[in-house]
Amino acid sequence: MNIISKIIVALIFMLLSLAPILAPIAIGANLEAVKQVGVESDSALISLFSNALSERNHIAMREIIARNRKIVRAEAERTLDKALTPGISEENRKALFYILERIATEYKMVTGDNSELLYVKKRIFESKLSPVKDEKQSGVLHVIKNIVAGTSQKSLSPNNIIINSGETVRWTNNNTNTARLASVMSTGGKKEILSPKIAPGGSWEHTFYTPGEYYYISFPNNVLYGKVIVAN
Repeated sequence: MNIISKIIVALIFMLLSLAPILAPIAIGANLEAVKQVGVESDSALISLFSNALSERNHIAMREIIARNRKIVRAEAERTLDKALTPGISEENRKALFYILERIATEYKMVTGDNSELLYVKKRIFESKLSPVKDEKQSGVLHVIKNIVAGTSQKSLSPNNIIINSGETVRWTNNNTNTARLASVMSTGGKKEILSPKIAPGGSWEHTFYTPGEYYYISFPNNVLYGKVIVAN
């Protein structure tokens, strides 16, 4: 293998290793819905950006964020509050999530600062979780099961727990399909959760030592969302 081939292979492996961390949370948005929520928005930033996004005008999206970088956080907070208001349609909620994630991504590209992207991703992710369950008991093995209805997994139970450093979490696969777990956001960017394929009826466990927040997904048969908080 020549030096160029080695470099290409190394780059591919690097991108694959980053995929779980950089994977978008807001997926499946309809571009027509994206355009419509922009038209209905009372935010000039959301309105302008959603129109450029629906038209896939990447240059315009970048320019809009460059001109409005100082108000990105305030508009993101206000729009996230609106997206999480009870009664909003699921299609509109997905569209707003998608717009905000793209705004935060462009903000990172313009400024080099990923704090807005982390803020948006965490709030979107947290909206998909149940209230946190405190399971801090010394020496306990924490078991998380995927709840199945028909042929699809519907939820993780529990999907939001607090444990002590040095304790172990076991995920069991009750589905008829093979599952995998992967970090989306983790303390210090470390891919703490990265399971092998978990066969139906099988399980995988991991011991956590570093305190922090670990956001992860279970896939591919319906993406499920989970979080482990490791206390000091």
